Amino acid sequence: RSESISRICAIGRMTLSTKILLTITCQNLVSKDWMSKSDPICVVYERAADGAKQEVGRTEWIKDCKDPVFQTRIDVDYFFEKKQRLVFDVRDVDDPKKVLDGDEIGSIECTLSKIIGSVKGKLTDKLKHSNGKETGSITIMSEEQGGRDKDVMYVEMRGVKLANKDGFMGKSDPYVKLIKLRKDGQMTDVHRTETIDNDLNPKWKPFTVSMKDLCNGKQDEKFKLECWDEDTFSKDDMIGWIETTFNELAEKKTVGLNDRPGGNTKEPGSIAVDRIHIIRYPTLYDYISNGCELTVSVAIDFTMSNGDPADPNSLHYIQPDGSLNQYEQAMIGVGEILVEYDQDKKIAVYGFGGVVAGHSEASHCFPLNGNINKPEADDVAG
Repeated sequence: RSESISRICAIGRMTLSTKILLTITCQNLVSKDWMSKSDPICVVYERAADGAKQEVGRTEWIKDCKDPVFQTRIDVDYFFEKKQRLVFDVRDVDDPKKVLDGDEIGSIECTLSKIIGSVKGKLTDKLKHSNGKETGSITIMSEEQGGRDKDVMYVEMRGVKLANKDGFMGKSDPYVKLIKLRKDGQMTDVHRTETIDNDLNPKWKPFTVSMKDLCNGKQDEKFKLECWDEDTFSKDDMIGWIETTFNELAEKKTVGLNDRPGGNTKEPGSIAVDRIHIIRYPTLYDYISNGCELTVSVAIDFTMSNGDPADPNSLHYIQPDGSLNQYEQAMIGVGEILVEYDQDKKIAVYGFGGVVAGHSEASHCFPLNGNINKPEADDVAG
C-alpha cells in the first residue's frame, strides 16, 4: 500500500514525509472545579492499528482558564502514505506531575491528514466527554516545520559609500560574502558575489542562495554579511560586516556595515537591498493545506486473466470466511488514505474487461453500480 502511493507521488518528485508542528487552543471548556475554572492541559497520543495509544507530546498546564491558548506546540512526523490517528485528550489537572490523575474534560480523535487537509491546515471540532456530552471545542492548527529545503533567496544589492581601502592609488574593489552562522560557533561561506573593480558604490549582479544552506530555511535566523576589498598582490581587506536576517533585509532595505575587528574606519559604508524575496517551491503540505483535493477513482480488472471468481486462486475470489481478497485489500488500504484528502469522500468505481448484463460484448469501462451519471460510492465502505 505505502509503496504504491510512494511510486505515484515520486513522479512529482515530492517529499512524502515532513515535520509538522501542531498548535492547540480550546474554547468554552466546562469547569471541573467548584469555585473556579478548570486548569487544563492537553495530551496528544497516536493510536496504533491495534488500538494502543502512545503519547506524542503534551502542552503546558494553564491554571484557571476556560479558553486556553497553549504555547507548547506538538511536534509530529507526517507521512502522506500512512493513516495516522491522533487523540487529543484535554484534562483538568491539579498537579502537572500527575496528569493522568486529572479529571477528564473531553477529547477528540481524528487523522493527521484531516487536520492538514482542513482549510489552511486548521481544524476546529467539539470536545466530548466519554459520557457523550459536549464539553467545549478545540482548534488544532498545523504548520510545516521542514520541507523548505529547496527554497532560495533572490537578492539584488549594491554598496553605498563604501570605505576606500586602496588609498590615493585608487578605489576599493568590493565583493560580498554571505556566511552561515553554525550552532557550534563556526562559520561557513555560502555565497560570494563577483568583484567590481574601482567602485565605492558597486551594484552586484542579482543572485540566488539556498535558504537551507544560509539560515536553515528560517527567515528570522541570523547569517553574516561581509564586504571585502579584493587585492591582487596582498590579502583582501575587510570593508565591513553585519549580522542580519532575511526579514531584516526585506524590511530595512539598507543596512549599515560595522568596521572590521580592530579597525579604525568610522564609516565603512552601507549595503542597500533593491530587491529581495524567497523563491518558494511548494511542498505536498502546501498543496493540501491550501485546498488541493485528491479525487479517488477505482478500476477493477474483470478480464479472464484473473480467473473464475469461484476459484480460490482468483484475485476476485470471495472468501467464505469473509476475509478480504487482494482487490479488496488494495482498494481499502489505498482508499482509506487518499479519501481523507477528498471533501465529499465520493469514490468512482469502474470495471473493465467484463460483459455487462444485457450486453454480449466485453466493455472496457463501465460503472459497477450501473449508473453512468453517478458512478460514485460513498466513502471506502461504500
